[in-house]
Amino acid sequence: MKSKKLTYKDYPLPIRIAVAYVVLCLVGIVAYDWLATQVLALGVEGFADIFVGVIVMLIAFIVEWAILTLILKPFCGKKIYRGIGLYRATIIISIFGIVGFIGMIVYLKIANIEYHFLNFSILLLEGLMPLAMTVSLRFFTRRCNCCGLINTFKHHGGQARSLGKERKYHNEGGYYKEVKTTGTIERPWYNGGNMKIEASTKQYVPQTKVSDGVFEKVQRTINYRCSVCGNVVAKTYTTENKISD
Repeated sequence: MKSKKLTYKDYPLPIRIAVAYVVLCLVGIVAYDWLATQVLALGVEGFADIFVGVIVMLIAFIVEWAILTLILKPFCGKKIYRGIGLYRATIIISIFGIVGFIGMIVYLKIANIEYHFLNFSILLLEGLMPLAMTVSLRFFTRRCNCCGLINTFKHHGGQARSLGKERKYHNEGGYYKEVKTTGTIERPWYNGGNMKIEASTKQYVPQTKVSDGVFEKVQRTINYRCSVCGNVVAKTYTTENKISD
């Protein structure tokens, strides 16, 4: 008896991926908010403190995002799941994160609570956490636009073609440099004898064109094929490499 061809609804729901995504988003926001509280407790006075605080919180956001992404990866796995609902849900949650940020700013305005740029940056990054995790989830799963399933794409060959070779140059010189010269003035012995002198002059260094070498641009295309419906997606990128002096 011939087996029935599986349809979209025959594949399982990505429950573990969805739960991991939601939990990690909440953990990320709570952990980031706790860290922000510790930073603000140190006291923020003046532009320098605010600037340093913003840089610190931005770095903390990137580090936390990287850690949460590494935790999310095993939950995505390689098993094929339905992906339409998952992708739509992550979009909605990402929008809620941005709306929540806007709502907090409006609340601070209405309540006449003073805040500075560091507070603004912290709230913005907290609101962007779901969007950042959505980017990570899509990178690990990748949904097919034809059948709507995730974890279906496999490498399906590729090609590369040269876009041409070009010799590149850069300019050197075109400025003045200070040149020091020394000499000796002969004087009678009763005047102290010979005397050394030093003079400085400006010398122009002419501008010259120097070769950097020959570079070649190559356009590479990698094809990915959906193992379920056969849909082929191409990813194209361009590289430039030095091939000779």
